[in-house]
Amino acid sequence: MQEAAEEAVTTAVERQDEIFTEKLIKDIMEEKGFRSIEEVKSSTSAMKLVEERFRPSQAALVAIDPRNGQIRAMVGGRDFALSEFNRVTQARRQPGSAFKPFIYTAAIDQGFTPADILYDEPRVYFNDGRDWVLLENATTTAQLGIDMEKLRQEEDDEEETVGMRLRDRIWAPANYYREFDGQTTFRDALVRSLNCATIDLIDNIRPITAYYYARQMGIRSNLPVSLSLALGTGEVTPLELTAAYGVFANEGIRTRSYSIIRVEDYSGNTLIANYPQEEQVISPQTNYIMVNLMEQICEYGTGIATRWLRRPKAGKTGTTDNFTDAWFVGFTPNLVSGVWVGYDDNTPLGERRAGGVVAAPIWAEFMDKALAHTPVLDFPVPDGITFIYFNPVTGRLATEGEEGAVLQPFIRGTQPRTYF
Repeated sequence: MQEAAEEAVTTAVERQDEIFTEKLIKDIMEEKGFRSIEEVKSSTSAMKLVEERFRPSQAALVAIDPRNGQIRAMVGGRDFALSEFNRVTQARRQPGSAFKPFIYTAAIDQGFTPADILYDEPRVYFNDGRDWVLLENATTTAQLGIDMEKLRQEEDDEEETVGMRLRDRIWAPANYYREFDGQTTFRDALVRSLNCATIDLIDNIRPITAYYYARQMGIRSNLPVSLSLALGTGEVTPLELTAAYGVFANEGIRTRSYSIIRVEDYSGNTLIANYPQEEQVISPQTNYIMVNLMEQICEYGTGIATRWLRRPKAGKTGTTDNFTDAWFVGFTPNLVSGVWVGYDDNTPLGERRAGGVVAAPIWAEFMDKALAHTPVLDFPVPDGITFIYFNPVTGRLATEGEEGAVLQPFIRGTQPRTYF
């Protein structure tokens, strides 16, 4: 598994380096007036500029046995000789949408179901110094008479800023494709990673509830207890995020992660020993609903790049503003692993270099090799779960043969009961 992890990280940084170099060449072609990419490549001075502006990308990968917490593989960067900084255990980065499963888990425990309706609509918030307050009469900054690009430029030109910049007090969250679905089901909001629907959800259950569930599942880093938590604005390490996903792989049981089983002296006496430590932190029923939703992410949603891995799997992508961080954290019943790709200095990965594009394929390649000689296991269905066909658009029961109907598990007693 360690060899597979090292190979996966090498593949990740090589791919990103190629893309970054291509962008540098195109930028220099336009900047210096070259007529073609080939002309840039044949120019010694131009290629020297490429070399000077080049930045090495980084990646991190960790894999854990969710049943006992033992770390099976860990790669903290592209080359230990160049940097001893371990990005698995030391780098704190925003997880973006990879944080959303904790919010949806909390919501299920608060009575939400995959068929419930959320509102994926544009909205504008103002920071009052404590939290984000919804501006009821505005869905865009333009309606407030604010040109955000002009405001950013003006504030960047200022020599000093007293207090919080105005631009940081205004928040107009958007979805990845800058489009909004209006009404959408809980299931689709997670599978398609809709930001504004998730903000609607966390507003319903309150940020403190999502914060509590994330803590229960193993997140120990400081998190903002605010609506922005819906978009993964708190910084975490890849190790703690991956270990927290281990709860999903282990039927709702959290296990403490560790990398050393024991330390012995020269006579074989045990000096230090680690043992599995377990705690049931969410119910098996809530856990299974989340596992099923994250399986659908890998089949139809933002994690579709992992679909080719022919074994039961589940996971979630994550991407931060300006494509600075790309994540995929996923699991099978016997292994949970997380992949992060980015730059140490927060250089953007490139346009549309999202978690589903950058990190998810690396995760699938690693898992394919790491699990090659292990049995194919399915996620167990606990008691108290019922499966029904429902309409993923309306959240209602589906009629027989209805186009687009989805077989969805529900905690028994919470399933839709009407067709209209």
